[in-house]
Amino acid sequence: SAGPARNADPAGAAASAGPARNADPAGAAASAGPARNADPAPAAASAPAVAPASAPAATPAKPTIRQFFISDYRDELAQARTFNATPAFKAAMNLRPGVERVIAGLTRYNGARRCQRRGLRNADYQAKMNGMAFNLKTWLRLLAERDRASQPASA
Repeated sequence: SAGPARNADPAGAAASAGPARNADPAGAAASAGPARNADPAPAAASAPAVAPASAPAATPAKPTIRQFFISDYRDELAQARTFNATPAFKAAMNLRPGVERVIAGLTRYNGARRCQRRGLRNADYQAKMNGMAFNLKTWLRLLAERDRASQPASA
C-alpha cells in the first residue's frame, strides 16, 4: 500500500513505460549519470558531446503574433505626460499641498465626506455650506491672529 518508489530506476521505468526521453536510436535507454567505475576526468578535458547522426533536427519555433492593447485614452495620456514635463506643471504641483489641506479639513471637520440627504441639489447645497463653514473658521482664526499681533505686549 506504499505505492511506487520515488527514486525508481529510469532504465527500468523506460523499459516498462515505453520509449525513454533520453534514448539512443537503437532503443536502449540512456544512463542517468556516469558509470560507477568510470574515470573521473574533468568535464573540460572530455570531448564535447555530439548528437547522433540520426537524431531529429530541432523544430523551428512557430511565428507568434504579438498582441498589445491601445487604450482609447492614449492621446490624452500622451498630452498629460508632455504637460508633466513643463514648468507650468511644477508650478501647479507647488499649489497642491494647500489644496490637499483644505480638502482634508473639509472631510475631517466639516462633514464633507458623505452627503446627509439625497439628490444632486442637496449634495451641492451641503458642499457649499461645508465650504462656507471652513472659510468662516479660517477667517475668524486670521482675525484673532491679527488682533493678537496688534495688541501691545503686556509687561
